[in-house]
Amino acid sequence: MKNNLLKIWFYLLLSFVIFHSSVTIMYNFPSTPLKERFESEINSYIEPLFTQTWTLFAPNPVSTNVGVEVKMTHNNNTETQWISFSELVHEESQKNFFSHYQFYANALIQMQGEAIRISEELTSSKSKEEEISSEISQNSQIDYVEQVINREDISTFLEENGVIYSLYGFIYTYFENNHFDNITHMQIRLSSEFFSEYGKKEESKYMLFYLPKIQTNQLLIGGEYAKKP
Repeated sequence: MKNNLLKIWFYLLLSFVIFHSSVTIMYNFPSTPLKERFESEINSYIEPLFTQTWTLFAPNPVSTNVGVEVKMTHNNNTETQWISFSELVHEESQKNFFSHYQFYANALIQMQGEAIRISEELTSSKSKEEEISSEISQNSQIDYVEQVINREDISTFLEENGVIYSLYGFIYTYFENNHFDNITHMQIRLSSEFFSEYGKKEESKYMLFYLPKIQTNQLLIGGEYAKKP
């Protein structure tokens, strides 16, 4: 009797393993007539197995990744490409957990949300999903931000938005002391990457949030505003 029960359990388990493996393989295979015929059944079986809500012990997994990027003008009007400040800080913080780069990383996380909110207010009619490589769309947003805030009003804008003021000063101090000399202009943008859900074969989507281009002499230096040239 015991041997018969063991055989039954063995064959049931073997049948389940064969069924599960077959469906999983079909789910990951390229499109075929057989897969198309049973696509709804395959998806209804596989997707719930790999969809996690984490509602019991933790919030849903993070589905976005926000990065801070900066473009600068230095030394006789030499302009850089967009530099990922977030990646620089992350790489340095991984080398030494007790370094001051941990402070940089934590400060960026605290500033990002408010910076995005302010950028959305500036470009409320222009913000839209776009690929980072879309230069036309980028230039359109950059020009729009420049028109929203008159150059003479940048100092007022910085005074009224302390987080943006701190973010520019924070990044300026890092690059002026480590990488570039005589930085004259800066512009910051935030890149928000939205990941696709598991099981959906979609590329990540991006939104770019631009902040105004400023002159570095509009930042607070040594407790006083730097004198304009």
